[in-house]
Amino acid sequence: MKTVVGFLTGIIIGGTAALLLAPESGEKTREKLKERGEQLRKDIEDQAKQSKEKLEDLRQKSAEKFDEIKESSQEAMEEAAKRLNSQDAPRPVLDKS
Repeated sequence: MKTVVGFLTGIIIGGTAALLLAPESGEKTREKLKERGEQLRKDIEDQAKQSKEKLEDLRQKSAEKFDEIKESSQEAMEEAAKRLNSQDAPRPVLDKS
């Protein structure tokens, strides 16, 4: 996310500096502004698409990991229950009173 913000900030600063220092007519400057605005929009759309894809991938991996943890937890609980059930005869409770 910091990369995207830095990228966009760089584009804005660079574009502003170029416009202020360019010795061109207003019409050419407006055309350049339009072109840069369109390029900026495309760049933002590309970044948003990439971010969405990464987020979906992360969601899928998280869901898979959750299922793995859930399954291993269930197996551990079943194993613990088997161990408790398979112990020797129940031990008598001693009355300490």
